[in-house]
Amino acid sequence: MAKIGYLYLNKGVWDGKRVVPAAWVAEATKGQTDTDGIGGPYVKSYGYQWWQDTFGCYSARGLNGQYILVFPDKNLVVVFQCNFYRRKRKNKQ
Repeated sequence: MAKIGYLYLNKGVWDGKRVVPAAWVAEATKGQTDTDGIGGPYVKSYGYQWWQDTFGCYSARGLNGQYILVFPDKNLVVVFQCNFYRRKRKNKQ
């Protein structure tokens, strides 16, 4: 996940080699549609699998709490892996 974030932070360049076109990175990480509150209070729009947040980053989000946050202005990638899966437990007696 960190590698994907790093690839996008570097506009598609990995180890000095172009892997993803820079135009695609720019297009994918810009807002393509308004979210109307979907995605949380800090999300302003959604691109191609990337959310644009109001605090200067874009993020990819997985089910149950996996996040890749890319802060281009800070040259920073942050990754979270957790499990927010909630299931009802049966009381065992």
